[in-house]
Amino acid sequence: MISKLKFISAGINKTSQCLDIGNNNLICFGANNLIIITDLKTKKNITVLKGHSGKINCIKWINEFIISADSDGVIKLWEFSESKNYDLNNPCKCLYTFSSKIGSITLLDALVINEKLNQEKSVNQNLYIFCFSWKGNLQIWKTKYENEKIDEWNLFQELLFKPKFLIESLSTSVMNFPKKENSNGSIILATGDVTGTITLYISRLFENEREQFKKEKILDGHTDWIKALSFIPIPNENGFYLASGSQDNTIRIYKLSFYASGDTIEKGFYFEKKEGLYNKQQVIQMGDYYVLVDLETVLRGHDDWIQSLHWKVKEKQENKKELNLLSSGTDRKLVLWKQDIETSVWHGYAYLGEKSRSLGYLSGHISSDGMSIISHGFNSELHLWEFNNDSWDLSYLTTGHFNEINDLVWNQDLNYFITVSEDRTARIFAPWMKEKEMEKEKSPKNIIKVSDLNWYEIARPQIHGYSILSVSTFTNDPFTYISGSDERSLRVFQATETFITTFSNITNFSSENQNQTQNQTQNQIQNQKRPIGSLVPPLGLSNKALYVEDFQAYKENKNEEQNPNKKKNIDQEFAENITLKIEDFVPHSKPLSEANLQQNSLWPEAQKLIGHHNPLTNICVSKDGNLIFSACQIEKDNDQSLFLWNKKDWKLKQKISNPHSMDVLDSEFSFDNNNLLTVSRDRSFCVFRKTNGDDFEEFFKAKPHSNRIKSCSWFVNNQIFATGSLDKSVKLWKINNKSNQDDKKSEENIVEIDAKLEFDSEVTSIAFCPFEFLKTESKMEFALFAIGFKTGKVEIWKLLNYNQDQISVEKFISFPDSISFSDSVNRLSWKINDFEGNALKKEFIIAGCSNDYSVRLYEIILDDLLN
Repeated sequence: MISKLKFISAGINKTSQCLDIGNNNLICFGANNLIIITDLKTKKNITVLKGHSGKINCIKWINEFIISADSDGVIKLWEFSESKNYDLNNPCKCLYTFSSKIGSITLLDALVINEKLNQEKSVNQNLYIFCFSWKGNLQIWKTKYENEKIDEWNLFQELLFKPKFLIESLSTSVMNFPKKENSNGSIILATGDVTGTITLYISRLFENEREQFKKEKILDGHTDWIKALSFIPIPNENGFYLASGSQDNTIRIYKLSFYASGDTIEKGFYFEKKEGLYNKQQVIQMGDYYVLVDLETVLRGHDDWIQSLHWKVKEKQENKKELNLLSSGTDRKLVLWKQDIETSVWHGYAYLGEKSRSLGYLSGHISSDGMSIISHGFNSELHLWEFNNDSWDLSYLTTGHFNEINDLVWNQDLNYFITVSEDRTARIFAPWMKEKEMEKEKSPKNIIKVSDLNWYEIARPQIHGYSILSVSTFTNDPFTYISGSDERSLRVFQATETFITTFSNITNFSSENQNQTQNQTQNQIQNQKRPIGSLVPPLGLSNKALYVEDFQAYKENKNEEQNPNKKKNIDQEFAENITLKIEDFVPHSKPLSEANLQQNSLWPEAQKLIGHHNPLTNICVSKDGNLIFSACQIEKDNDQSLFLWNKKDWKLKQKISNPHSMDVLDSEFSFDNNNLLTVSRDRSFCVFRKTNGDDFEEFFKAKPHSNRIKSCSWFVNNQIFATGSLDKSVKLWKINNKSNQDDKKSEENIVEIDAKLEFDSEVTSIAFCPFEFLKTESKMEFALFAIGFKTGKVEIWKLLNYNQDQISVEKFISFPDSISFSDSVNRLSWKINDFEGNALKKEFIIAGCSNDYSVRLYEIILDDLLN
């Protein structure tokens, strides 16, 4: 048996230096303590790097290295060679790890320098890393890179900044003077601080000996914090441009020109009126050379703080090169600036942005081919624009949660799953079946595996005001789900017509080769009138439905009084503030951009189930989709905090007498819907059984664990279940059919299977595979169950001879550490699909979510077990 990681999704961290792009058109970003690398061509996360324990604040791609720094002050150097085929199951390796011991690192830059004179290239190179901490320490680390080996890192220099002069940005570059040997390889360092001042530091190289950095000049002009600095060599000239962006909403571009001592320049200082500003030229003397620092221009195009600056050199005809500068700001705007080749005048020529809930952009980067722009924002969202037909068009990327993911549930009839998180959103992920895959699927022998397709977030049906703790779907209503948040009510959401059409276009679920259940689902959809979209009213938490008639009525009565006899789905006052149009809810045939996910993919709230007196802790739905169980926080013993709801009328069916003394953490119905299993923080579990009157009564209760029980799961035979606890153990249980079950609370009703499952880490999730295996050669029956741990580790175990008296267990597989989670696994869920047009050919998928902010799909290859 083999386990393969097929998909990973996680949201980018909320720091301006947490995203970078390499010369290979690959982007890397920090997602909590993970590094995810995405291919802009395929728009797929190709690999994930695991190793940091703190949240990643800064990331830098330089040559064939990725440098990352985290909130613990740890810096890692990763090797990423283009000659090696990396993927999700074969990530690149960490070459070196060291601790700066200065606390959380907020700024990072790096240089690769050949420090042998008169050589443009050399096997021996030096690497410099510049890192700054919020404590005011700027450290410069140095190592030698020789024959693909990294020497030990040494602290080259440390600069200290007082709290009133903390820096908010830094940038570095190498200075190579024309026809000058003993000054080549000098490094210039620019820092921007909270006073609006830019300080230049220079480290000279003489006879292979590098001097420490010395303060040379101070550049004034900005009136607020300087948030961005960036150097770029000037094409076909001896010098650099230094761009600075500030919270005063302006960008200043300084020109650093190199002159020999024999050249004619004005020495000293002078003032010149330029573009309505007084320009102060400054001269830095370096031996026989001078560096003239001159204000080139001031750019005004943003209405709020500048957050990042990124240079790009474009090749033009006749060997001419055009400089482009990309700026991002909190005004929800990205601006592309360029310098006219003939006149040298700077101007903005492209303005990008999105109509969404974004609070602005933290970064902006241009791809190596110049055809893509990528940015990320304050809500941990990734934005992508692609240049097509002389315009920049919004595109899609793999998106994800930016906080702990609490729950995950599959829709067993259709290939999508829903996740809910502490980031207060619910997200739907599904595979994109492109035209090539659709053609293959039409062939007599269907060879398409769902896990082999590219998965994307296709909807964000719920953006809530509370953390969403639990979610469940209905087998008899595949486009409806129910969620429980850190509040007293359960909320039911139903899909919009726009989503269903989009889902059909992307996944091809309505094609002829779909099973009968899906065809019945399609007929239900066609017979039910659904809204085309949904909106959240101001100061409200309930998503309100939008119908085509609403847009038409509001358009006709825009300047008229509201008709009191006409029932409307949204208030007229709210409707007047709507900026969306009916065209915004057009179905899509490919994954959605971030703006569409935020704004146009909400599901309307169909029902709200009210009755609990405390915030919810857990919900689950019966396997037939007719019953809903919910539990809330417990205030006292025998508190009626366990409710059963009827889906037919969405009303309370039963208040179950609660045998637990503390909160219920997990629950599940058996596959025949006759038993309900609950596990609690009080270290006990309880099985409730359906009576003749369809009510549920306590059937068995036990307190076998020494710590809280975190998870539970039923096997498909309705006789066996498992409990997983923070006492680092899993216990297996079996309903004793030989006992006198007329005694509802007999201790013999359920017996523990004699199998010791004790581990080195706390068990946080457990899930039985809903399939009964039979080894044909030995006629041995067995079951599989997956276990998730607090460390992020995942294992699969085998339960042998589960219908016999002598039941045993054995470890089946342990996921490699490189593809496992990096934090507590909160939910594991199995999905089984048929493929190759053969019901005997099974595809086994495990979806999991974690506190490391990631959701992952694993394919479990069990061909040898099905023979």
